[in-house]
Amino acid sequence: MPDRIARWTVSQFLHGEIATATACAALAARFGDGPEAVALDIQRQDEQRHASFYEAYLEPLGGPMPVDPVLERAYMTASSSAVTPAATLLAFHVLLEGESLGLQKLVGRWLPCPLFAEISARVARDEARHVAFGRLWLCEHLRTLNVAEHRRLHSWLRRLWLVTMVEMVDRLGAFDIVTGPTPWHCWVEDAWTEREDELRRLGLVFSASSRGECAA
Repeated sequence: MPDRIARWTVSQFLHGEIATATACAALAARFGDGPEAVALDIQRQDEQRHASFYEAYLEPLGGPMPVDPVLERAYMTASSSAVTPAATLLAFHVLLEGESLGLQKLVGRWLPCPLFAEISARVARDEARHVAFGRLWLCEHLRTLNVAEHRRLHSWLRRLWLVTMVEMVDRLGAFDIVTGPTPWHCWVEDAWTEREDELRRLGLVFSASSRGECAA
């Protein structure tokens, strides 16, 4: 992977960690003194530590590059105080974090660097704990919502994910590296189906057959 592309890619991981830390701080304030706030504050510290790893990695490459505006808009939308805590957690823990971890594995193949591999392994261990917290809270919380609220959440998440992914595919001219021989629009549709499977397992109800293990 050329240094310029490596620098841009790792910079986006850095900005993702910063955005998640900011979202965790805002969510913790909304939960007050509850155990959720404690878990979110621990996650905030983890994300800040991850950001420091990426900053150190980028220093010899010329430092961080700016956040991609498409991703920045997604982060701002997902962490807005205008959306519910459930929407923010679903967006960050299921959609954005899931895509980030998948992309880290791909970049690890393109960037055969022991240091990057070590950073990715440390990040993945922490992210597994964050996802576990999100799963526990969401499985309980989603049971309290009616079907109309579930479907509004699903519609909002689908729009956020599809708009972000389609715009990113359009911006990355070499996206066939990721999708392979599959046409990009088919790849996006298949990838969203996988995200819906995750949402279903958390108990999000958006169709007659979508009750998952948490909602059973």
